[in-house]
Formats: sequence, structure tokens, C-alpha cells
Amino acid sequence: MPRETPAENDGGQAKWRALAAEARACAAEMAEPRARRIMQEIAAAYESLAERANVRKNPQENGAYY
Repeated sequence: MPRETPAENDGGQAKWRALAAEARACAAEMAEPRARRIMQEIAAAYESLAERANVRKNPQENGAYY
């Protein structure tokens, strides 16, 4: 049976946070305000996914009961 990598062990949080950081970095380089805002919204969505992964990984610690 394969062992989990740290990214898998955290329920995917690291993956989503890394994508959020990448999206924020892209946004910072954009000159066009609308494109920058859309990229910032994408980064916020990735952060939201990271939070959801955290709740799924630790539902009782985060007040979620399925």
C-alpha cells in the first residue's frame, strides 16, 4: 500500500494554497485591472477550497458534523 505524501496527508490543503499563491503572483504582474481582479478572485476561490479541505480533514475540530 503506497504511503501518503505530505500534500495528500493534509487533505489537499497544500495543493490549493500553492495554487492560490501562484494566482496571486500572476495577478501582481498583470497591468490590466479587470484581469488582475479576476485572477485575485481565482486566488480567493483556491483559498476557499483549501479551507474546505481542512474542514473535511478535521470535521469535528472545525465544528462541521456530517
